[in-house]
Amino acid sequence: MAKDRQTIAGRWRRPSPAMARSRRRRPGRRRRPRAKEGPGNGGRGKSKPIIAESDFEESGQRNVRKRGVSASVRRHKKGTPAIEGASETPVDDQIQDDRMEDDDMEDRRIDDADFETSEDESLGPIVNIRRKKGKDGRFIAETSSVTSRRARTEIPAWTVSDPVPGGPEDGSIIPSFLGHVAYGIWTGKEERGTLKCQSRHAVCKRLSAWHHDASDEVKHLIAESDDHYICYIPVDGKVVSDKPGKQLLLASCVEILGISMDDLLANSTKHYENGGVLIESIFRNCGRGLSAEVEAIAWMWLTLGCTLFVDKTGHRVKPACLWEVRDGVADAKDYSWGSATLAYLFRQLGIASRGDCHGLSGCLTLLQAWIYEYFPCFRPQRDRLITEIGTPRALSWSVSGTECTEIRLQSLRARIDSLTADEVSWLPFGGGPAAVLQRTAYMGWIAYRDIVEPYMSARFVRQLGYVQSIPSPILRPEKAVRAWNSKLYNVEMAQIGAVDGWQGFPMTCMLPLTLLEPATVLAGACHPAYLEWYARFSHPQVLSSDVTASRGRPSRSNIDYWVNRFSSLSQRNLTRITAASAPFAIPEIDQSISESTTDLERLIADWRLAD
Repeated sequence: MAKDRQTIAGRWRRPSPAMARSRRRRPGRRRRPRAKEGPGNGGRGKSKPIIAESDFEESGQRNVRKRGVSASVRRHKKGTPAIEGASETPVDDQIQDDRMEDDDMEDRRIDDADFETSEDESLGPIVNIRRKKGKDGRFIAETSSVTSRRARTEIPAWTVSDPVPGGPEDGSIIPSFLGHVAYGIWTGKEERGTLKCQSRHAVCKRLSAWHHDASDEVKHLIAESDDHYICYIPVDGKVVSDKPGKQLLLASCVEILGISMDDLLANSTKHYENGGVLIESIFRNCGRGLSAEVEAIAWMWLTLGCTLFVDKTGHRVKPACLWEVRDGVADAKDYSWGSATLAYLFRQLGIASRGDCHGLSGCLTLLQAWIYEYFPCFRPQRDRLITEIGTPRALSWSVSGTECTEIRLQSLRARIDSLTADEVSWLPFGGGPAAVLQRTAYMGWIAYRDIVEPYMSARFVRQLGYVQSIPSPILRPEKAVRAWNSKLYNVEMAQIGAVDGWQGFPMTCMLPLTLLEPATVLAGACHPAYLEWYARFSHPQVLSSDVTASRGRPSRSNIDYWVNRFSSLSQRNLTRITAASAPFAIPEIDQSISESTTDLERLIADWRLAD
């Protein structure tokens, strides 16, 4: 820095701006001490790069504050004023260098011993985060203000920074666990009760009747689009990624409904409300009397909005569900409705996982069918033991309404906690599902319009017939707010990556199946290191206290569950005894028989105690 006064060739030099600012320091203001020099402080006590940590759990590189370059200097480099109304006269290099040096000196005055510096993966790319402990013991993060003065903001309360009781020891995989409903259940501080699951059962019955009574021409058009592409939810096809504007969507609605824009938006006509078209208006205007093409488009519009992309609007359907079929239902077969449905469901499950959420939407038929296929203990009775080829498997379950009570909720939670790997049907569709449906081995982003979610097939290779090992790192969002308040839920992913990755498959974004170990001995096998990894980064138990075991047992009439459990136990016992059947290994054989007998007696006792 320039000295206060300096004589150069007999001339007096004016003080530098840095020294002038120090002279104008307010009376009574104490300087903060310089950090001690040493290896821990980088020789001169310089701090590490700092990111501005706001309410986002993850940030990009654009938020990283570069060393020694303050906000004011960057503005001067761009020729913009530091504050509104300030002079726009550029500063010379000497003043600029003095300001940079002054900012650097200000950084060195902070005692680095008061800070915790760590590499945190929860913020996307690994960056150094600098936090300081406040008086209450909580960490606060430092951010840069518009005047290059640092402001302190609290780290979001839902972000994991230390091991959580009943939750992850390391929050890099689930950084938002403190905003998850599982955290509230474990601590017992807040209980949200049962979720209201959104259903359009009554609308679907009307759609079925509409299709039954429709003309042969309408049925032919729907068949040409192949309604199986909706009922079976096809996986291959283009990404449903278009994001049309509101005016384009309203114009398409007007054309299909056969009304004017004024009639659509008028409050007295009851066609449009809170961003959605009333379902009753579509039935009334498009059900009969219009052309076969319009009738088929309207039917497909409701089918998409009331089965695959169900929202919480109740009696309305989003105009966006019309977009891909607005010019004709034959266009429906060109899209990957399976990946779009899954992306939309993933997002709804993410919102429903927040502690204060009381509802769940999306394609819940898909979610229920998945649970029944993989978890026999939760299966209802089968309506039919054999299904015809081409018939959706979901139709084989006889599902009836059950009472949603607190007792049943606690029973289900207890049953989840008591689940073992032997009780899971890992390959309900047969061995090697990736050979039948190659897209199962896709690994990348999936999308539905502006919703983009990661599809990490490396995390469920047991469902593909392989031994599970520690998976590769997860795909990170660009930004994420996953607080306890579900209304604040917001996740931003890379839109371009979803489309490019999906279109590049299988040349890119494919799980390397040849590098995986096939589960030839026992389905659902995993490496011991994976279980340790899972216990560290996840939350293995839902409840923090033991609940009566009988609450978690399925009824005796659930034949699928008991047969599957007995078969798994028999296979494990046979493997255990065979391994011990070496010459002169009588003690080992006796121990194996004893363990097998104990397991069988426990199974029989559970069956007797079941309802």
